[in-house]
Amino acid sequence: MARQKRMASESISVELTPERSSPARRRLLRAKNASSPLKPAPKLPPKRGRPKSAPKALKGAKKAKSLNNETENNTAALVRAFSASSKANGVITEADIHAATTPAQVTALISSLVSTEQDVLFQQYREKAAEQEAKNSVIIADFALKINEKQSTIDLLAHQIEELQNQLAEAEERLDAVDENLMALTTPQRRAGRRSYELPIRRKPLDKKVHHSNVDDEFKTIAFTFDMLELLTGIRIVDYKVDQDNFLFDVKHSSTVSPREAETVTIEYQLIIQREFELCADVTYVPVFLECLSKRARDAEQEAKNKDAAMVKDHLPAYLQQSLTFPYSALLQFYTKLSKALNQSVRS
Repeated sequence: MARQKRMASESISVELTPERSSPARRRLLRAKNASSPLKPAPKLPPKRGRPKSAPKALKGAKKAKSLNNETENNTAALVRAFSASSKANGVITEADIHAATTPAQVTALISSLVSTEQDVLFQQYREKAAEQEAKNSVIIADFALKINEKQSTIDLLAHQIEELQNQLAEAEERLDAVDENLMALTTPQRRAGRRSYELPIRRKPLDKKVHHSNVDDEFKTIAFTFDMLELLTGIRIVDYKVDQDNFLFDVKHSSTVSPREAETVTIEYQLIIQREFELCADVTYVPVFLECLSKRARDAEQEAKNKDAAMVKDHLPAYLQQSLTFPYSALLQFYTKLSKALNQSVRS
């Protein structure tokens, strides 16, 4: 029975076998060739011809991955190189590089390591130069402040000097004005009493006039008085002349502080007083000794006079280097000015 069924199935299978080119036959072949999940798939023979290319997206991904791997390798090598070169300078240590876990940290390390040793030295130089420039600026500012203070002091002193000079000039002008006013004033005693100068002989009463036998003694007394006056004042009346209007005195005036007679400085001048000096008590001064300076010395005596005149001229006020008229009351002041110039000539 079973055999009959088998034969029947074989006959059926023979009868049901499809044609070679029909679709049913192709499906049947695929079903027969299907591999069992328990058996390994048979190896297919290599196909002839050019292999099919991969899709473009897959190629781009592979290429990007390759580039990333290469970049990471280069970056790691660069970091190791810079770490080795910069470790000696103490900029970044290897531990710092290993501690970098993110791309940003690695980038920061690379940015800090791209400088060379020359750049580091240049940066240090710039920092020191900036520090020195700051110090110099402070020093310059300090000096400028001191200079300004000293300049202010100089300006103040210059202003004070200018004020003192102006005050001195004003004082000299006032002094000259006072001298001129004193010269212009008349003697108060002359205005009040109109008294004339009298010799000691005239002051004696009529009953006590000098007898003829005592005239010589009186002359000796007068001569002795004049000598005493000359020793005390340095003034001697060399000559005396009278005309219709004036009394003319030739005066020889010598210094009074000379240690030796040879060092005495002497000048000669004239004093002219009007005969009616009760009405006009003025004295005219004529510096004859200055007129001799323009003349050539003919002998040693004249040469000595010219020398003394030149010495005294340097110490005389300007108004006493020319003819001058002043009141009779200013004779003492006139004498003081001339005596001062003579004594200064001796000391110089």
